[in-house]
Amino acid sequence: MQKDILPQHKHSFYHHHSAQHPQNGGWCYRRGFRNRTLVALLAIIFLSARILHTTFEFHLSSSSPLDNLEDDLENIIRVPTDNQHPTLTLSPAPVEPAFSLLDPNTKYLSYMPFAGITNQFLALQSAAFAARRLNRTLIIPPIVSNTHDKENTHQPWSDFFDLPRFTALTGVPVLEWSDVRPLDPLQYQLGVDHAARYGKGPRAQEWSELAQDITCQIVYGYGAPDLEINISAKYFMWHFLMRPNFVRPPPKKPETPIYNRKKIARDNVHEDDLVVMEDLLMRYSDYEDPKPEENNGQPSVLFMADMFNIKDPVEYDRLWLEAGRFFHFLPEVTEYARVLVHDETKGDVIQGALDDIIQQAARVDISPSDEDGQEQEEQEDLDGIEEEYTPTTIEQLAARAHLVVPTQEPTETPSAPPQNPYIAIHMRRGDIWKKCSSVNRAVCIIPFDLYEEAVSRAREQFALLSSSSSSLSSQHLPVIVTTDSESEEDFAKIEELGWHRLDHSKYGTAERWGFFGPAVIDAVVLAHSEVFVGSAKSTMTKVAALRQSAWWGRTALYPNTEEET
Repeated sequence: MQKDILPQHKHSFYHHHSAQHPQNGGWCYRRGFRNRTLVALLAIIFLSARILHTTFEFHLSSSSPLDNLEDDLENIIRVPTDNQHPTLTLSPAPVEPAFSLLDPNTKYLSYMPFAGITNQFLALQSAAFAARRLNRTLIIPPIVSNTHDKENTHQPWSDFFDLPRFTALTGVPVLEWSDVRPLDPLQYQLGVDHAARYGKGPRAQEWSELAQDITCQIVYGYGAPDLEINISAKYFMWHFLMRPNFVRPPPKKPETPIYNRKKIARDNVHEDDLVVMEDLLMRYSDYEDPKPEENNGQPSVLFMADMFNIKDPVEYDRLWLEAGRFFHFLPEVTEYARVLVHDETKGDVIQGALDDIIQQAARVDISPSDEDGQEQEEQEDLDGIEEEYTPTTIEQLAARAHLVVPTQEPTETPSAPPQNPYIAIHMRRGDIWKKCSSVNRAVCIIPFDLYEEAVSRAREQFALLSSSSSSLSSQHLPVIVTTDSESEEDFAKIEELGWHRLDHSKYGTAERWGFFGPAVIDAVVLAHSEVFVGSAKSTMTKVAALRQSAWWGRTALYPNTEEET
């Protein structure tokens, strides 16, 4: 039976009235009449209250089903807290233990997320590669909040990536934790509340009683007493009511290749820790998962404490070639990004077409056949130019240049018109400097003049490689900038250069695609650009460059800093 979502305060709607009637005739008739009238009024009030109470309970029991998470969560009464912590929600009823839908006859592999969204994707890529080599079903954790956003939320990768297509291309079965460990609204809220207090606070005991123990393999030192797991991993465990119990991995195989650990791993990594992909594959090639009776009645999952930091010196980018490049965006996600680009650049397209037409007109030969007829023939030629190169509408102008101009604003379900070419820049200018203290600051926070120079090279590359069917000149190629900068000075400079900053608040991208939607749409824009200019120290740039190469055969460009990529 479904439990009510709202708290039901069982206040009494009436006071029990017990009238004492004397057995003698000491009461006068008027006093008795008043008492009987009072009893009747109280009875009417009581019946009315019961009707209202029954109606109230009926509305509660008619609430939306538990599988509609968003509607149910809106019904939970929220209470304010102090300014130091996110708002908590008080549970109206006891929370039941979560259950898992794991198959005891299937061998699974999963892992903990690490850091920001791009690093979480790289961890997904490594885990998918390992699952493929170990012949295991991959269970993917969601995209989880981290130190960049502190939003205390998560979102499944299947909101953005075509996971069935990945399985068809690689043969790796893929599940998500939201599939195998579904949480009802009360369980979900308990996990979020527990995470809001960083594993402490008023609901810590309740969470601890309901959390399921998960055996987790120490990887790259994460989970060892001297190295805690990343905050993204903690959020994931707290949200899904799972408590990791860390264990050392199986011993290293004698035939494992020996690598220079000082080049591959940090000095403080334990000598027996997993740091290399080949070592991981060899240790777990014949690993036997504990049976349910050995695991508190639960099917086992080969769970890795970290996959992002695993190194692969055997072959450059084989993780990408065998796994990462097969994670394709959903068609509707790609179409949404295309429409946004069209909306941002349609003015450039029209102006570029007009400039090209004027240039073509200026090059028309109007020399006379003889001096006497010069003036008349010159006028005839100019009349012909005006008729041919001056369309009367914007649509005609675009048609002359064989370009497509969108005629409506982006909608929640956009359809993608044919893509006009553009240059995309990934301008990493947020907290990247914190990771680059040991090198020249210009390598991390790249000056605008170096981006300008890179854009000039991008135009030259487009002019050399563009097909003859494209009539938009390289000088009119629009420039789209994706950036994590929050500087008004940066925004003003981007506008001054005639470039376009993709402002997702303008389009409501987060409202349409969820909290992580803007970052994913940025990734789509970078991957589908005609020429891509990146920031060498950024992992987002790295993945965008890999997609450009694998999907389109294009080479990314970088600003010429002192450290060339």
